[in-house]
Amino acid sequence: MEKRRRVLGEDHPETFQSMLNVAVNVGGQSRHAEAEKLHREVLEKRRRVLGEDHPDTLWSMSSVAHSVWSQGRDAEAEVMMLEVLAAKRRVLGDKHFSTIDAIYNLACFAALRGDRAKAIDWLRQAVANGFGDSQTMAADADLKSLHGDPAFEALLTELKGRAP
Repeated sequence: MEKRRRVLGEDHPETFQSMLNVAVNVGGQSRHAEAEKLHREVLEKRRRVLGEDHPDTLWSMSSVAHSVWSQGRDAEAEVMMLEVLAAKRRVLGDKHFSTIDAIYNLACFAALRGDRAKAIDWLRQAVANGFGDSQTMAADADLKSLHGDPAFEALLTELKGRAP
């Protein structure tokens, strides 16, 4: 990363990507507070250089929210995740894969918090907007608490019926 900073400069998008990669690796080592700090640094740089509505900036907003979530700061993470979703809806639209991913992540978050009704509602929104991977949804450990729920099983059946 340091070499990219020297060659490309502090404000080059590839430098930001290298910083993001480091943050992801640090988070993967369960050093979540350190990862959050790095994700926030990338977010601020992307906001300044690329603008608030750039897809990479939106990605960084999501990364910060996930870092916060990983530290158990659920209320703060939920607010951030909802802000990310609102921004993605405004900039990318409801049917964009990144927006659908944000909706799906909110479903996972709700399921992990034990709010089955909210999780199912988010999943319905994801499916309505184009989420179509029944295998991922069935195997997702974050959604395990929903298995056996008639509404969840109906969504899985709907998705399986769409498969080519």
